[in-house]
Amino acid sequence: MHTVIHRSIARARDVDPVGAFWSCVSLAGETSPVIGTMEAALAALRLVPGVAGVAVAVDASQASVLDAGWEGGAPWCLVTGPADGDPRWCSPAGGWALLQPALAGRGGWAQAPLDGAVTIVPVGGPSGQVTLALAIAGADGIEADAARRAALLPVAASASAALNALAALTALQSEVVRLAGENHAIGRLNRLQGRFVAMASHDFKAPLTAITAYTEVLLGQPGNEAFPQSAEFLGVIRSEAARLLRMVDRILDFTRVEFGPQLMTLAPAMLTDLVQEAVRALAPVAAARRLQVVVEAPPGLPRAEVDADLIRQVIVNLLGNAVKYTPAGGHVRIVLSEEESSVAVSVRDDGPGIPSEDIRRIFREFYRAEGAAEQAEGTGLGLSIARHIVQLHGGHIEARRLPEGGSEFRFLVPKELGELTALPQATGLDVAPEKASQVISVVLRAIGELTGSMSVALLLVDGRGALIPVGSMGLPRNAKRMQPVILTEGWRRFLMDGHAQAEPAVVAGDAHGGPWAGEGDRLYCPLVDGDEPLGLIIAGRRAGEAGYGEPERHQLDVLTRIVATALRHLEGQEARVLEALQVLLQARRSGIPTSTPEALHLTARLARALGLSPADTRRLLYAATLHDAGMARVEDEIVLGAAPLSWDERDEVDRHVEQGCELVAPLVQDPVVRGFIRHHHERMDGTGHPDGLAGDRIPLGARVLAVIDAWFSLTKDRPYRRGLDPAAALAEIRQHAGTQFDAAVVATFAALVDPDGAVAPRT
Repeated sequence: MHTVIHRSIARARDVDPVGAFWSCVSLAGETSPVIGTMEAALAALRLVPGVAGVAVAVDASQASVLDAGWEGGAPWCLVTGPADGDPRWCSPAGGWALLQPALAGRGGWAQAPLDGAVTIVPVGGPSGQVTLALAIAGADGIEADAARRAALLPVAASASAALNALAALTALQSEVVRLAGENHAIGRLNRLQGRFVAMASHDFKAPLTAITAYTEVLLGQPGNEAFPQSAEFLGVIRSEAARLLRMVDRILDFTRVEFGPQLMTLAPAMLTDLVQEAVRALAPVAAARRLQVVVEAPPGLPRAEVDADLIRQVIVNLLGNAVKYTPAGGHVRIVLSEEESSVAVSVRDDGPGIPSEDIRRIFREFYRAEGAAEQAEGTGLGLSIARHIVQLHGGHIEARRLPEGGSEFRFLVPKELGELTALPQATGLDVAPEKASQVISVVLRAIGELTGSMSVALLLVDGRGALIPVGSMGLPRNAKRMQPVILTEGWRRFLMDGHAQAEPAVVAGDAHGGPWAGEGDRLYCPLVDGDEPLGLIIAGRRAGEAGYGEPERHQLDVLTRIVATALRHLEGQEARVLEALQVLLQARRSGIPTSTPEALHLTARLARALGLSPADTRRLLYAATLHDAGMARVEDEIVLGAAPLSWDERDEVDRHVEQGCELVAPLVQDPVVRGFIRHHHERMDGTGHPDGLAGDRIPLGARVLAVIDAWFSLTKDRPYRRGLDPAAALAEIRQHAGTQFDAAVVATFAALVDPDGAVAPRT
């Protein structure tokens, strides 16, 4: 519920309403801008003689565009009577849609929460669309109506000017945020440059000192046959010069990776071949240390879509590290595997392992784990270079300490996709083929990653009565090519149902055969935009794998709604939609636990237990999938750092909610969903962020998300720590009920995960 800032309006009736409006709106800094404008208009119109009541209504969809703090789903009409009573918020029956005929002069506003004859005028916003409606009630009659309209129009013009100023302010604030981001990036670059100068100076000093010293000695002994150490000294000079050259090469490699992604050349490649090349290159060093190097790869491993030279360098860096730090006589094991949307390479050794405190910092530029410098030379750039290369490919890299001792470095890069085609003309989108292919690629990978599907296909309606395959991932290389599907009436009914099904009868003889023959379980999920079918997503698991259950069906329903929204709003903002979709890929890899099928299923159960409507439950699941998108923009060194955060770093973490709202804006058109996402870090005691809401002012969906988020964050294992057991996690949440969390939500949640008073097995 919106709060109302009470102002005294016990003024003389000769006060100019327009002057009163601007006087009030200038004092509206302590509330949201849209609400401040509405309150100012209400206060001004109450000064009009003969008023029996005043109402100011707002189009919620327009309000959420002008004001990021607008609470989705909140009452949208501010009303007061003729006396000095407190204004109240309400939501008249029929919603904003029933005001539109009255605003257009086609009748009155029958649902107006006012007594008497009502005169209503529109207030235009910056986009030219009607944003506010101002209404006064009073005596009946043509003259009285004309008098009210004459009083309304100047205030409406002032309110329109205020909204335009608000839009300009909002644009200015966005520009300030953008400039602040650029300033932060420049600051980070300056810090990196400073660290580079310091580290490079330190690392260059040692070999240069040795070269200088040995050269000076040799210069003092020209032609001295009594100086037998000449060959030895020259050997030292050559060795140190070579070490210096290697350091320079690493720095140049790092520069290329940082600033030259356009130099990548992507093509299908067998990672097994690249691994074998790296093993052969390092064989002499491994043999000298008596290391046993083993490569394991399953048959039928798919090709990866990579720049072979760059990925070869990643493998050499990781394998070189393993060889360097594994004790003589030890073992190095390289394991390749197929993941949902990726091919994974794991390099394991039985060396001393990475200290737990170093796991979170091991990929930083110039960082070397404690004791590493004594064991082997290095610049601290090899792992950072590997991370940047993998991330340029849209992949993921991680490190962990093995329970049995030793370390594992594992990276994933995208596996080869099937043929990508242009978006069908029926989508009505004028999108460059390259951008369309990028979007299709990210959609396929995101669906695979999040649903645990080894194969995914996307088919779109072509406008001529068929579903056209536009891309696939994970189908066998020797499989038949997917064929278009005739859009029969049965297909239309299935698509308009809008829910994922395992084996709908309509697919028999169509998508069921062909390249899917011999596969395991499949889910077919429609893509729908309003009352129009857009297409179909088919997700499959290999034979012998666990099948799809209710949690996966719920999750795929949510993901297909997100994909449909992305396609619907793709044209003209391809880059923003693509960036937003990539967040789905990062959600699982970066450890955001609430996007999993299990988390969404528990969220749906909690929503039902709390009495949320089916529509709000769907909104909540949509928000849960995207709510932590802003963490994708928080620097790794902050997320993974062990030291206490500085004020600047804390501010960046606190701002991740607002950054996330901006990031996923193309995918989130519903203001209620935006409210759930924006306020899930608010606290019941009002000390949360970003808006400091308290109690019932926090949307219920956001309060639910806060508890679910805490539960899975506490119980999830991280590379650098074990998650809490369920009993300890539940105790932690209960301890903060009433201050951080909604006590009623916590009580209902506890009854779900611990129905018998003894916490259920770990999720």
